[in-house]
Amino acid sequence: MGGLSEPEWSNPLWADPFDATAFPCLIFESLLALDPQDGHLLPRLAERWTLSPSGEVITFTLRSGVRWHDGHPLSVEDVAFTWRAAVSATVPIPHAEHLAWVSEIEMPQERMVVVHLRQPDCAALTQLGLLPVLPAHLWQATEVTQPVVRPALMVGTGPFRLADWEAGEAVTLTRQVDHWAGEPYLEGWTYRRYETPEALRAAARAGEIDLFPLDPQLNLPSDLEAEFRPLTLSTGESLFLLFNQERPALSERDVRHALSLALDREGIAAQAAGEAGLLTSILPSGHWSLPPDLRPPPYDPAEARRVLASRGEPLSLAIKVQGGDRIRENVALLVAQAYREVGIEARLEVVGWDLFIEDLFHHHFDVALLSWPFPRDPDQSALWHSQEITPGVGFNFGSYTSLQADELLEAGRTAEGCSEAARAPLYWQLATLLAQDPPADFLLAPWQVLALHRKVIGLASSPFAGLYWNVGQWSGG
Repeated sequence: MGGLSEPEWSNPLWADPFDATAFPCLIFESLLALDPQDGHLLPRLAERWTLSPSGEVITFTLRSGVRWHDGHPLSVEDVAFTWRAAVSATVPIPHAEHLAWVSEIEMPQERMVVVHLRQPDCAALTQLGLLPVLPAHLWQATEVTQPVVRPALMVGTGPFRLADWEAGEAVTLTRQVDHWAGEPYLEGWTYRRYETPEALRAAARAGEIDLFPLDPQLNLPSDLEAEFRPLTLSTGESLFLLFNQERPALSERDVRHALSLALDREGIAAQAAGEAGLLTSILPSGHWSLPPDLRPPPYDPAEARRVLASRGEPLSLAIKVQGGDRIRENVALLVAQAYREVGIEARLEVVGWDLFIEDLFHHHFDVALLSWPFPRDPDQSALWHSQEITPGVGFNFGSYTSLQADELLEAGRTAEGCSEAARAPLYWQLATLLAQDPPADFLLAPWQVLALHRKVIGLASSPFAGLYWNVGQWSGG
């Protein structure tokens, strides 16, 4: 793989599973995995898991015969070390907010680890299960919170192991021949940095690389089409417009609907992102917790004008967006233009990260364009529960208040056994409610575009499991 950024020794607890240049996910594994088709939980290093009737005790049984790359057997001590370090971390670890409910971790048997929670929380099951497991015999608890770690700590249980590196230039992995799931087909995986896009393309022409990133709005160079094909994959993020319902006009449901009707989503996706999927939720389409018949709002600017005109006074809105990203800025610009076309006095406010976050937490915005990672669990209490409205603290930045939404969020978080059969109907109702009484206008899921050599087969990217979920089945043709 070729890329433009320097390879970093990213802590696997911080690594982005959707980053095509990332290699920690090839080295480290979790107890559970996400199904690439619809995002439900699957066994990985744990062969099974159970929950107590109260939902406050989770028991994982580890798979037998799993070894670290240095030969040490995987143990429940490794799992307990990882979780305890994550729970006690003074620096928040991404995707680990629900671990605050962990009160005790026990190891009653050789392959069994038991977690006690202070209160039922199905999202804690997901986060515990998806947290990469670290080798307790190599790591220190203080290193768990560091985004970048030493190369010597890159010892996992995954299908590939560290073989060589050139500081700032390249990382080479080789296959783990005795991997518990079977020996990978590929002999190895290498990431190499290049100075410019032109150098990347020259390396592809010279046969030095099999995979490299493309600009989403640019086509594959014609002289590479015979040997390469474009491959699209999710960035793992959703782009949506958040309405601040502390603004009187935006507290009106009809106004928020009219704003949604004003947007040509397919046109915005094509102009701003080049490649993107349309959303009906903060979760990607096809997720097991979303109704299969849920569709984005139609494009109906005439109806939007009619609803807004019926108010009798012009609507003035500022659209706030964090600068520094071309897709975000282009989307925000197109939204402002669409709003103006239906009679809204819309203006664009592009601000830096610090000010953007401060304004969100203190509710200093009308409409904000957010880029949000796909939740690994369908619980969205942090965004929509009324208890999260407190300025400066809560993540319900738009002050969305709905007793029905609160009840559905609580029921989904504490469903008996945390089974998808019990939770899905609740989240279907929630998604339908959020479509009828929208706290936000869900827009796009941007895609990355890679150039993939035609000899490489087996890749099947997923908006739920990322690019490398089946890397053991890739082959060089």
